[in-house]
Amino acid sequence: MDLSPEQEARRIAAVRRYDILDTPPDGAFDRIAALAARLFDAPAATVTIVDTDRVWFKAAYGLAGVTQIGRDPGLCTSAILTGGPLVVPDTLDDPVARAHCPVTGPARVRFYAAAPVTTGDGHRLGTVDVLDTKPRRITAAQANALTDLAALVMDELELRLSALRMLRVERELVEVEHAARERAQRDRSEIAAYASTLQRTLLPPALPEVPGLEAACHYTTASVHDVGGDFYDVFPLGTGRWAFFLGDVSGRGAPAAALTSLIRYTLRTTALLEPDPCVVLRALNTALLSASSDGSGFCTLVFGTLAPDPAGGFALTLAGGGHLPAHHLRPARRDGPARAAAGTEQVNLAGGCLSAPCRRRTSSPGPFNSCPARRSSSTATDSPRPVLPAAPGSARAA
Repeated sequence: MDLSPEQEARRIAAVRRYDILDTPPDGAFDRIAALAARLFDAPAATVTIVDTDRVWFKAAYGLAGVTQIGRDPGLCTSAILTGGPLVVPDTLDDPVARAHCPVTGPARVRFYAAAPVTTGDGHRLGTVDVLDTKPRRITAAQANALTDLAALVMDELELRLSALRMLRVERELVEVEHAARERAQRDRSEIAAYASTLQRTLLPPALPEVPGLEAACHYTTASVHDVGGDFYDVFPLGTGRWAFFLGDVSGRGAPAAALTSLIRYTLRTTALLEPDPCVVLRALNTALLSASSDGSGFCTLVFGTLAPDPAGGFALTLAGGGHLPAHHLRPARRDGPARAAAGTEQVNLAGGCLSAPCRRRTSSPGPFNSCPARRSSSTATDSPRPVLPAAPGSARAA
């Protein structure tokens, strides 16, 4: 009895599910075909898959060069319609088989026996066939052996399908992992660009030219993917006076950036109105307490003003709020009675809170280097160190 169109459609869907058609020769199926021929002492045996319009040979023992035949009525097409082995003792006596091409063609098949390759859900994908050029009969034991060989073919198909599914899952996982790595790299690049842009808005693009004074800075964050907590600036106050500050805010990232922005704005605007650095730091302390009632937003810094000294150089007034001490650099003197080696002098400010008392120092005439920001990326506690004016002669930054 022929299959209904719906049954045939489901059977073809099962054939497609196993993805076996037109695949290269496989030793497992070749061995099953050879074993079938030996068990039946027959010259030829095949493992076939019945497609919509053809019978494709997955293995063909004794049929050199044959890969497929048309799906005409007869042999394999008839075998997938039965629930058990199909045996045709003499194909010339069978009204359907006698017109089939293996019978009428060069193979001259006179005996045919087949067992359907059946899936677990009942779809017959193809057959294991035994062919001979002379009529013959088989025993019930041989018919059962043919059924077992068809079951072995089905087992191989299931194993192959499981391997294919695992391979596809692995490929999908690799693709997902690759996509995730690319997405993470894009995210890191975007974060680095965002952090770099945000960092540039918190620092001066370059130090201004201060007549009679040489200033320099170097700033490196611990990570390109984060906004550093250190900040500095040098800006004019008018009438030849200048102000500078250097500090470190609590935290990292966007919260630190917001806090740094508040500190820079407060220091720059207050310094224009208040000549006393201590008053400027008190105003900053008030602003920080107002912005962070729980005290989580804080900073350490030094703030100073520079004014031209009538004797030459600059008079520097320095106030500190919990930051590491500044250092006064003294260059070496190699001539005259005051010959001396180069050295540094730590400037210890009294107090240590944001409203610390001021310490006033006056520089001798001569240029000096100022290093408003230097930070090591190896430790978060290696805060920048400001450098105070040096005595006349060559000078360098700490």
